Amino acid sequence: MKKGEKELLVQKLYQLYQPMRNYLKRFHLAEELDEVLQETMVKAWKEMESLREAEKLEPWVKAIARNEVKRFYNNKKRLQNQLVYLETKELEQAAGFTSMEEQGMYESMLGFTDQELYSMIERLGEPASLIISLHYGYEETYEEIALLLGMNVNTVRTISMRSRKKLKGMIEEANTCGTRNRL
Repeated sequence: MKKGEKELLVQKLYQLYQPMRNYLKRFHLAEELDEVLQETMVKAWKEMESLREAEKLEPWVKAIARNEVKRFYNNKKRLQNQLVYLETKELEQAAGFTSMEEQGMYESMLGFTDQELYSMIERLGEPASLIISLHYGYEETYEEIALLLGMNVNTVRTISMRSRKKLKGMIEEANTCGTRNRL
């Protein structure tokens, strides 16, 4: 890429700032919108040399923005899970529970260990297991899941509904047949 072409692309990139801001508002980022927008623009600027066709700048920057949104949500969920884990450990220590006591209480409340539930969810196959995990484990909305997986929202809802029915059947079968240890 020639120096003049790069300068022109940088100018066009600056002109995309407000349209990209409006585009990112669709993802309901709230206070984090500016952070994701900044990361998007910096990454686009740094990777400018890899852009093959100048007229495709806007869709290219939108793709970067989508990836930044995914990265943001993944990091946010990872941090939330770490905080929940740390809070749980602190509560266990404050209450005097050992991890075995806590595990036993959890199993008696749900009737299944985490490993048994994960095994059943994994048996659903892809993308069902991923959708169930994201929706119930990470509390992602169907819209967010559709965005992350590049699927239609109604397709995600349908897969989730069918997966819940299958999962319910697996749990009922495990309870009635006594097959819990073989999951």
